[in-house]
Amino acid sequence: MACPLIGIPCYNYSSARWGCSILQAQGRAYVEAVAAEGGVPLLIPLNLSTEALRAVYDSLDGILLPGGEDVAPAVYGEAPHEKLGPVDEERDRVELELTRLALAEGKPVLGICRGIQVLNVAAGGTLYQDIASQHAGALEHYYPSTEYPPDLLVHRVSVEPGSLLAAALGATSAQVNSRHHQAVKEVAQGMVVVARAPDGVVEGLELPGHPFALGVQWHPENLSPEAEGRRGLFAAFVAAAERWRSEKREGFTGDRAQEEKRRGPIGVFDSGVGGLSVMREITRQLPAEDILYFADSAHCPYGLRPMEEVQALSTAITEFLVQQGAKLVVVACNTASAAALYHLRANFDVPIVGMEPAVKPAAEHTSARKIGVLATQVTFQSELFARLVERFAVGVDVYPQVCPGLVERIEAGLLDGQQTESLIRRYLTPLLEKGIDTLVLGCTHYPFVRDIIERIAGPGVEVIDPAPAVARQTARVLEREGLRNDVQHKGRITFYTSGDASALATQIERLLGFRAVVHRQPIVPAVRWNARSGEKR
Repeated sequence: MACPLIGIPCYNYSSARWGCSILQAQGRAYVEAVAAEGGVPLLIPLNLSTEALRAVYDSLDGILLPGGEDVAPAVYGEAPHEKLGPVDEERDRVELELTRLALAEGKPVLGICRGIQVLNVAAGGTLYQDIASQHAGALEHYYPSTEYPPDLLVHRVSVEPGSLLAAALGATSAQVNSRHHQAVKEVAQGMVVVARAPDGVVEGLELPGHPFALGVQWHPENLSPEAEGRRGLFAAFVAAAERWRSEKREGFTGDRAQEEKRRGPIGVFDSGVGGLSVMREITRQLPAEDILYFADSAHCPYGLRPMEEVQALSTAITEFLVQQGAKLVVVACNTASAAALYHLRANFDVPIVGMEPAVKPAAEHTSARKIGVLATQVTFQSELFARLVERFAVGVDVYPQVCPGLVERIEAGLLDGQQTESLIRRYLTPLLEKGIDTLVLGCTHYPFVRDIIERIAGPGVEVIDPAPAVARQTARVLEREGLRNDVQHKGRITFYTSGDASALATQIERLLGFRAVVHRQPIVPAVRWNARSGEKR
């Protein structure tokens, strides 16, 4: 049987010996620790394209995340602390990308020191940027190898009985070395703490249900093979990678492949926070599913953009979500669905669930035979909307109403107040004067001001939000394709935005009531537009 291939990302450093050239390398101790247990270490260069990095990832049987410089706080939505050390954004990109793929696919991953921090951030957690100034009562954790022996044992860690870490070490306590000034702060949803230092600092993390996703805060590669903090750890990791190779490359059955696909996340995207109303309903109906939510805040609102540009943006976002392992993508935006749904289905292999104004249920409900639809101009101009009206609203008067400025107010968090109410009243008044008795919310942002809409519309008007129907359709498609996750666990949500990560985190807390870590991910559409003329360039 072939030896498992273990990828170890490099780091950048400047060498005066080589004329101050930027070199890429990695510590010999990591390489030797993997090789000693029968693994084949492969150093992964930085500055690879997304396609090249994915090709390298696909060749690997396991990933070792080594120690190194600080993780840039921007990737977990924080501003830099004054005690923040050097960062390498290119290394962050490579390691976070590899880790997210490994977590989604079930590929073994072992994080060491910085590696446990990358593991936590990749799953949605945050870090103490400087333990000494941010963690009251903390021990000294930073014993740099330039001043102290790298195998100097400085404190004990307590390990949770029954954990993967305890099984690997064969113990529930170990004396360890230490040379870090950052540490896990908010533990990522789904991750569990399996080891702590005497001061409470997290020293071990695992992801339950994953074959091998483990991080430790100390440096076992610098300890002797018999040391408490090392024995069995690398052997367990390489053995897990060998099992992966055996199952994936030498006998990966169709049943096993389908099981791995079922464990993949659902991708959900919108131009901003509107799609959170759909995501909220999906998590309610499908609590075991992991979700990747993408808010294209840098290009919000879509309703003011040409349809071809919205299609290009939607394509770029869908491509990103699929690269992250999404097994299904929900276009949680009526405008994007109108502009791009057919195109996405024709160009991606994963199932695509779209939004459409709820004309059918509204036409079935109305007794006055008059319905109003609140949506964007792009939605009303689309072939999708025309087909809905033609097919389901025969004999029913459909009154479209564009709502300029409403999405922008919701994105800004202005969900109540006199100005928001006046704006909504201006758009509803013409519809109410027509005598409608049913109102369709044709934009995913609008449910966040539903209370105002219902108060102005009055009890005689039924307001229809399509989010529950979209969640039900998502469930049906997952069942049909054999992709529904039947593992009993609490689904995790990972948030991305093309805009301001901290601003989106604030919006999520205001709209959904919980704190979230948001990762910034720029999106560059295939089509460029001139903002003034609206012409392609």
